[in-house]
Amino acid sequence: MDLLNEAERAFAPLTGMEPVPSAFPGFVPRLEYELKSGLPAPLVRAWELAVFEIESNVRPCPYGGEFFTAGGRGGWHDMLFGQDTTGTALLSLNRLYPDLMKNHLRAYVSARLNVWFLCPEGWELEGCKEAIPVGLDCWMPRSRAFCDRYHMSPALNRTGMDVGWIWAAGDLFDRSGDLLDWAWLYGMGGLFFSRFYQPFFDPADGLYFGQASFIDVGHNGYPLSFGTPHTRASRNAAVRIKAASTNALYVRSLDVMAHAALVLGRDGESGRWQKRADELRAAIREKLRFPDGSFSYFLHRDGEPEPRREALGAAFCVLCDVVRGEEAVRALAPDKIPRRDHGVALFYPFYEENPGVYHNKSAWPFASTFYYLASEKATGKSFLAEDARQLASSVTVPDMLKKNDRGELSDYRTGTFKEYIRWEDGVPGGTNAQSWTISAFLNFALRAGLLKKTPERSRFW
Repeated sequence: MDLLNEAERAFAPLTGMEPVPSAFPGFVPRLEYELKSGLPAPLVRAWELAVFEIESNVRPCPYGGEFFTAGGRGGWHDMLFGQDTTGTALLSLNRLYPDLMKNHLRAYVSARLNVWFLCPEGWELEGCKEAIPVGLDCWMPRSRAFCDRYHMSPALNRTGMDVGWIWAAGDLFDRSGDLLDWAWLYGMGGLFFSRFYQPFFDPADGLYFGQASFIDVGHNGYPLSFGTPHTRASRNAAVRIKAASTNALYVRSLDVMAHAALVLGRDGESGRWQKRADELRAAIREKLRFPDGSFSYFLHRDGEPEPRREALGAAFCVLCDVVRGEEAVRALAPDKIPRRDHGVALFYPFYEENPGVYHNKSAWPFASTFYYLASEKATGKSFLAEDARQLASSVTVPDMLKKNDRGELSDYRTGTFKEYIRWEDGVPGGTNAQSWTISAFLNFALRAGLLKKTPERSRFW
């Protein structure tokens, strides 16, 4: 009851916005799960908004069927993002929309195979002999020919959370997959490790190169010494690091490959995959951990640890069993990674020399939820109240919203789940109806027992 009271207070501002059933009377949810009766009105409002917005992000997929766009109530140009696929699937969409997510994951893999290491001019991945430059631009103000053709950004953008699709698929298939699903995952996973991921493996220390999970290459989430933001040099500099979050994703994906081999009766191959996973765990602990037990944000190209901690990296190291027990508590660095009511600092200290707020000087609701999930695993205590407060901070109708392809202000009179929260003042920013913020709220609802029936979690959590 204390949690419900806390959540009711946190989401109280929603009662001043128009309810979804009134604003969109023709909307009929496809979700099969329902809330319990008698819950506080603000929580009901938040649930209705979350279901409406996540289903508004369902669009016909260019590779067949349907999929979840990244946000904007479907306004993300039919783009398939590996980081969004992984985050939303693991937090809640695998459990609540398993059929949709099965198609989404297959579409992502198809798009990835279609692109391989194709790259537009100026987006070449340095040191990658497989790169094939093509005469198409990418992410330009008035033209995005590469993305419009392939529905995916090039390989230079996908050296972080890309591998997480294997974890997401394993989580889905462990509860709702059959032998054919596992065979597909094992075949595609093996192909991806040999074709796409092997070029990023460094046998010298046993770690994988790649930017930090979802933190965009060449943006303000990295040192200014990497180069002027949004240039080819700064993008490639962000790839030639070894991040704790990315390597933890590789660990869990290797675990999934080991399990898939077992399901298919390939015990010897399973042992080899598991050996790789355990060796990578040991390498992360040895190379990326500070003496106090917390993990560095990343290793620089010269092997020196970046003197910062990252919330998602710490969370993934705990959730993926890189560390357990008391070591897991220390890994979360509660005295080094600050928390406020509007969430957990994405990394800390921030980069004062690399101005602007996005990945820098921000909290991201989905990352904060992963951090609270890891804290619950490490300590056995509930962090639902903290999670409720930070998720409520992300729900807003923007004071200023210019007309664009994601709608006008009047479209969001119900409120909307925003992309990130500015650290200093707690003001939400970024994309409206952000899928992984919504999926984090749906995860909260599952953990808090707000549904009449709660779908099972998989062995990979």
